[in-house]
Amino acid sequence: MQGTSAAVPSARPGKIGGMIGSMARNLLALALLAGCAAPRIEYRPIPDGLIPEKPALPTVSADELHCLSDDAYTALVERDRLLRDYSGKCRALLGDGAIK
Repeated sequence: MQGTSAAVPSARPGKIGGMIGSMARNLLALALLAGCAAPRIEYRPIPDGLIPEKPALPTVSADELHCLSDDAYTALVERDRLLRDYSGKCRALLGDGAIK
């Protein structure tokens, strides 16, 4: 029965296909990982012309605030201070540079 054996090819076609499949899996994994990478963040100051001018706030005399209770006056002063701080921080982020 020696004459009935099939010839064995020297190169196995499954091995080449397996290498291509392995490379494709590696490329797919690399593409997925690269898509998950954090984007580069670059901070640049905006032109001064785009930063709005600081508004002129109206003054309020003590006589006009006399009718407020002490609690209402304290809340109003705290509200004004918080708004000024917030405005200064926003202007600093825009590049104005001065927190006032």
